[in-house]
Amino acid sequence: MKNYKLYLSPQIERDLSEIVFYIRELGPYEANISKFFDGIYAAFEFL
Repeated sequence: MKNYKLYLSPQIERDLSEIVFYIRELGPYEANISKFFDGIYAAFEFL
Protein backbone atom coordinates (compact mmCIF):
# COMPACT_ATOMS: atom_id res chain seq x y z
CA MET A 1 0.00 0.00 0.00
CA LYS A 2 1.30 3.45 -0.90
CA ASN A 3 1.64 6.23 1.64
CA TYR A 4 0.00 9.50 0.72
CA LYS A 5 0.38 12.95 2.18
CA LEU A 6 -2.66 15.16 2.57
CA TYR A 7 -2.28 18.91 2.15
CA LEU A 8 -4.92 21.31 3.39
CA SER A 9 -5.81 24.18 1.13
CA PRO A 10 -5.85 27.69 2.57
CA GLN A 11 -9.66 27.66 2.27
CA ILE A 12 -9.93 24.53 4.42
CA GLU A 13 -7.63 26.06 7.02
CA ARG A 14 -9.80 29.21 7.10
CA ASP A 15 -12.97 27.13 7.40
CA LEU A 16 -11.53 25.16 10.31
CA SER A 17 -10.50 28.38 12.03
CA GLU A 18 -14.01 29.78 11.62
CA ILE A 19 -15.52 26.60 13.05
CA VAL A 20 -13.25 26.82 16.10
CA PHE A 21 -14.16 30.50 16.52
CA TYR A 22 -17.86 29.59 16.40
CA ILE A 23 -17.45 26.76 18.94
CA ARG A 24 -15.56 29.10 21.30
CA GLU A 25 -18.32 31.70 21.03
CA LEU A 26 -20.81 29.12 22.30
CA GLY A 27 -19.00 28.93 25.62
CA PRO A 28 -16.14 27.19 27.40
CA TYR A 29 -16.11 24.02 25.35
CA GLU A 30 -12.39 23.43 24.84
CA ALA A 31 -12.98 19.68 25.14
CA ASN A 32 -15.39 19.87 22.22
CA ILE A 33 -12.79 21.69 20.13
CA SER A 34 -10.27 18.94 20.85
CA LYS A 35 -12.82 16.26 19.96
CA PHE A 36 -13.69 18.13 16.78
CA PHE A 37 -10.06 18.26 15.64
CA ASP A 38 -9.47 14.65 16.64
CA GLY A 39 -12.42 13.66 14.45
CA ILE A 40 -11.26 15.83 11.54
CA TYR A 41 -7.73 14.43 11.62
CA ALA A 42 -9.02 10.86 12.00
CA ALA A 43 -11.12 11.42 8.87
CA PHE A 44 -8.08 12.81 7.03
CA GLU A 45 -6.04 9.77 8.01
CA PHE A 46 -8.84 7.50 6.82
CA LEU A 47 -8.78 9.21 3.43
